[in-house]
Amino acid sequence: MSNPSAVVADEQSAARELVRTWAASSGSVEAARDVEQGDAGAWRAPYGRLAELGIFGVALPEEHGGADGTVADLAAMVDEAAAALVPGPVATTAIATLVLPGTHSELLEALSTGERTAGITLTADLDYADGRVSGSAPYVLGGDGTAVLLLPAGDTWLLVDAVADGVTIEPLRATDFSRPLARVSLQNAPAEVLDVAAQRVVDLAATLLAAEAAGLARWLLQTATDYAKVREQFGKPIGSFQAIKHMCAEMLLRSEQASVAAADAARAASDPGADDAQLSIAAALAAAVGIEAAKANAKDCIQVLGGIGITWEHDAHLYLRRAYGIAQFLGGHSRWLRRVAALTQQGVRRELHIDLASVAD
Repeated sequence: MSNPSAVVADEQSAARELVRTWAASSGSVEAARDVEQGDAGAWRAPYGRLAELGIFGVALPEEHGGADGTVADLAAMVDEAAAALVPGPVATTAIATLVLPGTHSELLEALSTGERTAGITLTADLDYADGRVSGSAPYVLGGDGTAVLLLPAGDTWLLVDAVADGVTIEPLRATDFSRPLARVSLQNAPAEVLDVAAQRVVDLAATLLAAEAAGLARWLLQTATDYAKVREQFGKPIGSFQAIKHMCAEMLLRSEQASVAAADAARAASDPGADDAQLSIAAALAAAVGIEAAKANAKDCIQVLGGIGITWEHDAHLYLRRAYGIAQFLGGHSRWLRRVAALTQQGVRRELHIDLASVAD
């Protein structure tokens, strides 16, 4: 696998800037707060406007109304959306656009325009036979009464429509209230087996949620360092104190590690010639690094902020909630370290090659 060309890098930079510029006046954080105050559908307005930017169509082929981009392009936009705390099932819908077959052209178009959303879980207790499924999924991220659901059943993945007969959606009050979370019960509900490798779906989920974690870690770093430059104590900015310097430096290291790991996983997912194991080890490392970076940076950001950091009015706790929500969904930092160790024991090594042609004079 070679590094992406300068052209692709430029396209991703442009995509990031598009989301970043829009997010500055999107009202995303305010919408997330409105959800907590009882307006359960407040996320839909900013989510719909994000869809209008083309995020959910960026990796779709042109024949399905997409931009024919890559997973790396999509991950870059998901990263920026998370940094802005855009509410709603952004990552889960993005995952669905990567795994649904082209035969679902109408559904893919509905997902890309924001008309439909998608939820997903990595853990479920389901029995599938003859096009019908029964069982339960206790923790479906993006689970909503109008969503399509991606659910694992053994070594297969099922597509279930939340509006179908036999499907019961029970909304849950989540730590991260900025996006839907639900318990799903199925009683002889219609389901379709997706023609996709089971592990690839898991790896893609880890990749895009690692991109989210990287976006969170970066926002938390920026917020902490900006505050450390202007908050004064004993007549000087607190950023001049060694303890704060070290804390911010560690936040920078974690943020950079998360960004690099997430980008590498996205590149592995974008490479049609890559071995499946290459994506698996890159995604596992990205998830492990991203989970830890987002959680640790959230804690350190709040510590740098001091008293204001623990107030409801400051946004830091919203990012802490998102970080812990990602960790809970993915199964925690240790799960993915064990996955890296298991792959390494099987002889898997991340193969990286530098292509200097793209930067040659």
